[in-house]
Amino acid sequence: MPQAPERTRPASLVDRPGERHLLLAVIWTAGALIRLIPLLLFPGAAERPLGMGGLYLLFARTILEGNLALPTRIPYYTLHGLPYAYPPLAFYIEAILLRIWPFSEFLLVNSLPALFSILTVGAFFPLARTFFEREDRALLATAIYALMPAAFLEHLPGEGLVEGLGTLAFLGGVLALLRLQRSPAQAGARWRKMLLLGLFIGCNILASPGGAYGLAVTVVAFWLAGENGRRIPFPHLAAAAGVGLLVSAPYWLTVSLRHGPEIFARTFFRQHAHLLVFFLAKGGLLIEQVTPLSPWGVLALIGLAVLLAQRRWLLPLWCVLVYLIPREFAYLVAVPLALLATCGLSEGLLARPAEKETARPAFAAATWILVILFAWGLVRAVAWALSLPTEENLVTPEELEMMTWIGEHTPAEATFLVLGDEIEWFPPLTERTTLNVIWGSEWPADQTVVALEGDLAACTRPDCYLSTAASYNLVPDYLYISRSGEFRFVAETAVADPLLEPVRENAGAVLLQVAK
Repeated sequence: MPQAPERTRPASLVDRPGERHLLLAVIWTAGALIRLIPLLLFPGAAERPLGMGGLYLLFARTILEGNLALPTRIPYYTLHGLPYAYPPLAFYIEAILLRIWPFSEFLLVNSLPALFSILTVGAFFPLARTFFEREDRALLATAIYALMPAAFLEHLPGEGLVEGLGTLAFLGGVLALLRLQRSPAQAGARWRKMLLLGLFIGCNILASPGGAYGLAVTVVAFWLAGENGRRIPFPHLAAAAGVGLLVSAPYWLTVSLRHGPEIFARTFFRQHAHLLVFFLAKGGLLIEQVTPLSPWGVLALIGLAVLLAQRRWLLPLWCVLVYLIPREFAYLVAVPLALLATCGLSEGLLARPAEKETARPAFAAATWILVILFAWGLVRAVAWALSLPTEENLVTPEELEMMTWIGEHTPAEATFLVLGDEIEWFPPLTERTTLNVIWGSEWPADQTVVALEGDLAACTRPDCYLSTAASYNLVPDYLYISRSGEFRFVAETAVADPLLEPVRENAGAVLLQVAK
């Protein structure tokens, strides 16, 4: 492999271990405070949900009701419920905490994703230190990761529970992979680290589809690119994969025996089926990361140029393969992207020729570059975090009050057609069957609810919604219409419809009974 032109090590801004530990604590604290902003600013965080996550809460409740057994089906989501096939680790953690949690369910649902995201900042540091083998670069990389919006935006709403835990497991898996690749050739040392990698593979399978997918493509990148001529022997990787499958067998084997192994293949291929959506999503994130408003995207491009010029393929290949993951790439790519941005900063902007007489001016310039970049990144991260409470305000107090009333005053067997952004929370909050809720629809073989939702999107009148549902042989007992957003006019029209009997209304929603 051709050697890069010799560069001196940039002057370190922290030379003593105590200073480095203090700086790591400051970085972690800053990352934690940014990740807590939405929770601290969201009005009523203990009384109502921040974002989605209703299906996840129902998973945890069902696990508790079954005395911690893996659920077979999940009720209320569509007419016949959902087959349970989701990686269960996050829901077992939430279920156990619900059993001992002395405060409201919503406070736990809103807090747990932020906690997992905060832990990812701490977990990133040992990965970066192992990758760079230099603590100063590891601190830079951790600071970049702490402030990178892609590293926390999808973690923080309620639906970020799985993403946060999955990222934590992914970081552990990559660290174990790095240590295995760099371990001495002695069989004992390698096999111990192989077992550790296997345990993390199992944890990723149990924690998150995205984490497992991300770790799989990371293994491929490390094996293809190698590192200074080092490549993990294939038998070791195969053995680690076997350990991971064994550790996670209580989950995937149980689901396969209940619903057939095709449930996993079906879900995997569905997420690769919509190429237009796939490329639009990639383009959207790419634009966000490389525009002039993104310091980390610019640094990543500089790092990419440096590494390609030096023919160091591992990190660029790893970024590309993670970026090609259809759904979960948006938060997983932050891990290699932060490392790539660190290369752009330390080997691009802060690199200098080996000339002692320029050391002091270069140190001053490096300090100012760091101050400007991280001030810029901090402002940007805080701005993104401040936007979440407004964007994720899906259930208003009035809508929550209406759903609570429905759960207490309507027949348990009643079915509902729900129109409103709060639909994902309607089943767990009311414990009533919701005919048109699409969350979890990636698992069943029957995709009727997806087609139904597409047809309902073209309606603007109550009779259209009901006739469309009837065309799928679905006749709801009640029609719930939110008074917010696009459904405000529909709600007002529905109250005067002779086929609908008003049952209850408030400032948030209208509940109507369908004439049979």
